[in-house]
Amino acid sequence: MAHSQFQRREVQDKWVFLGSFVLGVSLSSCMLVEGPSLKNHHFSSYSFGPAYYGGSQDGSLTSGPPGIYAVYGPQGVANPNYWPGGRSGAIFGKDSKGFLIFGGYGSTDATGGVDLADLWRFDGTSWAWIGGSNSSAGDVAGNCPSGYPGARMNGVSWSDNSGNFWIFGGDGQDCLGNSSQYLADLWKWNGSSFTKVSGTTDSTVPAQVRSVYASNVIGGRGYGSAVYDPVHNVAWIFGGNGCADTFCGGYMNDLWKFDGTNWTFVKGST
Repeated sequence: MAHSQFQRREVQDKWVFLGSFVLGVSLSSCMLVEGPSLKNHHFSSYSFGPAYYGGSQDGSLTSGPPGIYAVYGPQGVANPNYWPGGRSGAIFGKDSKGFLIFGGYGSTDATGGVDLADLWRFDGTSWAWIGGSNSSAGDVAGNCPSGYPGARMNGVSWSDNSGNFWIFGGDGQDCLGNSSQYLADLWKWNGSSFTKVSGTTDSTVPAQVRSVYASNVIGGRGYGSAVYDPVHNVAWIFGGNGCADTFCGGYMNDLWKFDGTNWTFVKGST
């Protein structure tokens, strides 16, 4: 049976449009509120047209056809027969060539239920695996400083005016292979390669994951919110579940600004 790149398997789902926000381009957000699958973790419209990928379905992993596993293909080669494995908590954005997703919790080409470190691009027609790790095992450590981020889910991201795709934090693996819920590393994808810009190398060291507000050091976190301001060329990050100055593990209400070089703590509880 032939499959299109995206195939709706549910026929009784109800979606609600939640409005749009800015992430370098305008994106629209939808939420499934009723139906047999009740998927979560997802977004939908992109500059190439409607886009939806991944999320969880009734506690299990979902994917494009024909199953939950990735089909990687050669690095950088787009083909209708290649696609990411099913996943939730993926980190998304864009570069000059298309829509990007990195990581999440899901499936490699052989294993399910692992943190992922693969970067994919969708050009409006086909997927291509373009960077990161295509390890069949998953849960890989970061290849620092100029390889790729460690496997993770629920980090924040933005795309800047120069076409760079930025990833901060999340829940996953640091550069040494330690698993942490509160990564504080900042990575930049320039369209062809990743570079670790700053932050966590060893998440077992408290000083590498905790906030230092007076010195404008942002703490590790997952589930935060980020938006890019293209007029002033700055990214804003708010909240998440992460690390304050003296503890880790709690909901944050701190607001941070990143200007492409430096972080600034703007306001919120300390």
